[in-house]
Amino acid sequence: MSMMLSSPKKHLTTAWIKIALSLSTLLGVIFAILIKVPAVLNNILISFIAGILLYIIVKEFLPEKKKGQPIFFIIGLALFFVFYLFIILARK
Repeated sequence: MSMMLSSPKKHLTTAWIKIALSLSTLLGVIFAILIKVPAVLNNILISFIAGILLYIIVKEFLPEKKKGQPIFFIIGLALFFVFYLFIILARK
């Protein structure tokens, strides 16, 4: 019933957006295979993306109106870094 109420042009636009979003991952992989990026730039891009993901996780984890417990997130983050350092030192 909702399809009948919406205009066909809006439905077509939504379909093209879904197709473009679906193809974006495949195009990203093809782009990454074809274009060689220096290791320094690669590390910068990965840390930038990791920072964005961390920001989104923190933003979603901490409730805005309720009092949350961010200590669990901080403990998990600290344990992750300790584990990560252990892996790096074990390789050497």
